[in-house]
Amino acid sequence: FCQKKGESLTREEFDRLISCSIPGFRGMRDRAMLMLLCDVGLRVSEMVELNREDFFDGVLSCGTGKRRRALPLSPAVSRALETYSSVAELYPVFEEKRPLFITAKGTRLTRQGFWKNLKDRAIFSGVDKPISPQTLRNSLALHLMEEGKAREEIRILLGNADVASLRGYEFRKRDV
Repeated sequence: FCQKKGESLTREEFDRLISCSIPGFRGMRDRAMLMLLCDVGLRVSEMVELNREDFFDGVLSCGTGKRRRALPLSPAVSRALETYSSVAELYPVFEEKRPLFITAKGTRLTRQGFWKNLKDRAIFSGVDKPISPQTLRNSLALHLMEEGKAREEIRILLGNADVASLRGYEFRKRDV
């Protein structure tokens, strides 16, 4: 796929989304999720399916089947997840598995719930672009390519099956 102009965020916009201060449990959870997505480019479906045991000692285990991968997290992302997790422990969870990201009602956060929160956070942070969870993945891939990361390294990080899936970013990179 090829990105259209405007479908990526700058590093500054990433930082504004993450640093936007929304108080309380929701703000801590959303900040941890955004930091995670902007650091390792998870798919939102992968993120909301994470359980607490998938995060251990600065490493996140995610994906399914052949696409299961262990992702080392930056110290800042690990701290944000640990801080959020310590507060999330106070909430009762009404599921057999212990989801990593929960709502204040103790249920697993959904993709749709995350998308709604992302749009709210974009408004609060002043990011005036159409934004979706895929925008975050696209932006991360583009930034990594601009930094000179190898396509194979980016493919593994994002969990893509084929390096050809990154072809669209090269076109976008030239347009910037």
